[in-house]
This record gives sequence, structure tokens and C-alpha cells, in this order.
Amino acid sequence: MTRERLGCGAFTLIELLVAISIIAVLVAILLPILSSVRKQRNELVCLSSIRSSGSMLEIYSFDNRGYMPFGGVTPRMISTPYGAEMLIGGVDGLDFSRWTFFFEEYWTEDAWNRGMTCPSQPVFEDTGYVESQSGVMSRNIPNRRPWYFISSAFHISSGSLSRSTVVYEDLIVKAQPLYGVRYTSLKSLLFEQLGFCVSYNSSTAPYLSRGLTYPFPTSIACADGSAARFSLANAISPAIGQGCDFTKDGIMGRDIDRSLIGARY
Repeated sequence: MTRERLGCGAFTLIELLVAISIIAVLVAILLPILSSVRKQRNELVCLSSIRSSGSMLEIYSFDNRGYMPFGGVTPRMISTPYGAEMLIGGVDGLDFSRWTFFFEEYWTEDAWNRGMTCPSQPVFEDTGYVESQSGVMSRNIPNRRPWYFISSAFHISSGSLSRSTVVYEDLIVKAQPLYGVRYTSLKSLLFEQLGFCVSYNSSTAPYLSRGLTYPFPTSIACADGSAARFSLANAISPAIGQGCDFTKDGIMGRDIDRSLIGARY
């Protein structure tokens, strides 16, 4: 077969097609690897971010006689750094990462410092006004703050969580000190509620579409300043709800089984 000049080099059409095929195969091989590396990077950055947020809460406690942020016993409306109104206090108190409103210095204009969020956290749209269990309307703008939840053990009475039968409506709100934690390396301080590092696929879609990511590894910051990734479903059974949140015995109890770190549901 005679050679045809193609552009600036002397290649046959077959040689060019072979080269293209080889490149396509290499790309097909490398893409999953690059995707895996990117995922691992995001997980590491997420761990670093949640650890930093935990350290920020520790510093707050040092400046406030050892106590963690507390929304108060009675629900009330507060003005957020971006000018909206948000319900805080009561049993719902610091849920949906409302504890972040105690740290206005970490806001830039209307957004939280990205160094305190999971790098995979998307920018949500304002979902308007929602009604709380107390009947008070509050503006729900989850895109304005990191989706790291503080364990409810830090604003709910340990006694009301240790009852044989726990009813959400009967929980007692109480300010809790960080120094009251008995097992610091086994107590969740913050956990990533929505697990943004979880990839969306056919197996995870049924959970992610409902905002449930607890069966999959997620980022956890402990009261001793450490951080790890493991499944909330593998945490020690809570008194109510999911692991690492409304946990039995409150700040006096354990949340985490260290043997399950890295385990999957």
C-alpha cells in the first residue's frame, strides 16, 4: 500500500486509525483511575474541613466556659449574616447546621468560608419558607452554610436520651459543655449529614434522592479532634434517629465503634 501524506507527516490511514484507537483505549483506562483519585482527594479535603470545623467549636467552648453553641430552650427567630431570618433554639435548636450562625466571622458576604465545607457540596437554591414543628415559619437556605451537623447530644439533656423509650417531642433542651464528654475519641462532634462524597449511581440513588446517606461512609469529627470516615449505619445504636446524632446517654455515652471505621453498610 502506498503512503499518503496526511498533514505534516507521512502516515498511512491505517496507522493513523491505530494510533487513535490506542489513545482511546488509554483514555478509557485512565478515566476511572482519575475519577477514583479525584474522589479520594475530595474525601481527604472533606475530612480536613470537618476537622477544622470541630476545632472551631472547641475554640468556641474555651471562650464560653467550656460550653458548646446553644440555641436556647425556646425557639426564636434570628437574623442571619446574609439578612434572612432563621429559627433557632428548642429541640430542633442547632439542627440543619444552624450552629454555624454563632460564627459570623467565618462568613464572606452571604456565603460560608468554603474551607469549612465538603468540596463536593453543591450550591443549593433557596427553597423558600418552611414550617418547623413548633409552627414557626423560617427561611430554609441550606446553600449558605456547610452541611456538617453538630451531634444533638450537645444541646439535648443526656437524661432524656437515656430513657428506655425516647419520644422526640419529650426531649429536654439543655446547654452541654464539651468537657462533659466521657469518651472523647468515641463521641461524634460533627457529622456530614448528606455525605456529598458519595457518588450518585444506581445503588446510591434510592438513598440520595431522599437525602439519606447514612448507609455509606461519611465524614465524622470526634470530640478529641480526630476525624474519620465510616457509615452512620454502623455507629452504635442511637436512642432515636440515626447514629452519631440522638445517641443514648448523650455526651456521656459512646457513638462510634472504632472497629467499623472504613466499613460499609
